[in-house]
Amino acid sequence: GTPQASKPWLPSASAYQFAQPLTLALNLFPIAHELGHLHLGHQNSEETQKIAVANLGDFDAAVYSQSDEFQADMVGSIITVQTLLRTEQTNIFPCLAPYIFLKGIELLDACFEVFGQQTGDMSFTHPSATVRARKMRDVIAMHLNYHNSFRLYPQAVRVVDRVFHWFLVAAITNLQRLKDEGHAPRDRIRLLDAEHEQAIRDR
Repeated sequence: GTPQASKPWLPSASAYQFAQPLTLALNLFPIAHELGHLHLGHQNSEETQKIAVANLGDFDAAVYSQSDEFQADMVGSIITVQTLLRTEQTNIFPCLAPYIFLKGIELLDACFEVFGQQTGDMSFTHPSATVRARKMRDVIAMHLNYHNSFRLYPQAVRVVDRVFHWFLVAAITNLQRLKDEGHAPRDRIRLLDAEHEQAIRDR
């Protein structure tokens, strides 16, 4: 809401107590997802393709099938939730981190679609974030139910869905206005770079 695109948001003390474990869980899930690929042996699957990555020399990236991506999601979510349960995490929302993570990707996809763009060159290799999030929600529900931690789950999912709905409405409305004014998403990045350079000069 300000011209300073890089202005940081500092949570209150009470919000920080909630944000810290959720942030840790959100960082844990993508790592657990990749561990899922390794655990399931996807790197040796006949369906896995190797593609060269620009500007990284001889480094090749593994491109997994959509089925393998779903399986890694499931293993990654179980690792994440199990880790939180074993560390006696009492807040339900960090346990929803895999679902929240994929809802974030779903939101990002919707934002890029306003400008007719994809989120990245490899987006075609991954299943729809919407479908992934739906499957993730069911996997987490089964896992929490198994550990008798399901009581607050339905209500928490409704809260997450409501929050992301309003994020989506606000983001799409803002991006559509920027598009109508002739701006592109990269304008925001240029503004961030300019502010960063100005901050260095001001030191």
